[in-house]
Parts: sequence; structure tokens; C-alpha cells
Amino acid sequence: MQPCPPAPRCVSSQAQVQQRSVRPLVLRTDRPDVWSAVRDTVSAQPRTVIVDSRRDYLRAEVSSPWGVYTDDLELLRQSDRIDLRSTARLGYYDFGVNRERVNALRQALIRRGLVEVSNPGEPAVRPSD
Repeated sequence: MQPCPPAPRCVSSQAQVQQRSVRPLVLRTDRPDVWSAVRDTVSAQPRTVIVDSRRDYLRAEVSSPWGVYTDDLELLRQSDRIDLRSTARLGYYDFGVNRERVNALRQALIRRGLVEVSNPGEPAVRPSD
């Protein structure tokens, strides 16, 4: 996944800047179809179309309610961890839309029993490896 651009219109679980950081998803199941179920959950999100889907990577385009803007949503699976990135293609500020999108996806995946409930007390920025 690409890093977030300098403008505040992106959130990512790989971001090192707190204002752009979100917690990664942690899978809570090892069932063989878990990635397929994650993909189905992403495609069920409003105005979302998956444009690239591989064994461990997914990219979707999300249209604004007015159909004027397109944002990008990326998921990258590494074992039981899924990193996320959501960014607006245009403009300077996203008014929190990308963070809301990631949070809505996280809640949908939790409802389906696919990912762990995140602990709000955990830091969003992961320590450097």
C-alpha cells in the first residue's frame, strides 16, 4: 500500500502520524473462506466496487453520494492481520469521511464475526518493527 499523501485526506493502519492512523484489523477466525467473506463485506458497503482482488490484497473504489468524487480503499492481509488504507483522490481535506468508512467496515466485519473487537485503549500507531 502507498503511504498517505501529505494532505489530511487519508487514514491508514501503516501511518506513523497519529492523526492519520487507524488500528489494523485482526482476524478472529482461521476458516478457509475468511478472505472471501471479508471481500463480500467490503463489496456490500455503500457505493463500493472492488476493482482489484488478489489472494492477500484488495482495492475498492468508493463513490461519493453525489457521484462526483472517488476514494480508494485498500486492504492488505498478512497472516491474521489486515492493514487498511482509505484515501480521497482529490482535494485537501476529507472531513473525516475516510476514518468513518474504515470504522463502518470494521463494525460490519465485527458483526459477521470475522475480526476481533478493537480495544480503544490500544495505540493506533503500531511500534516500529
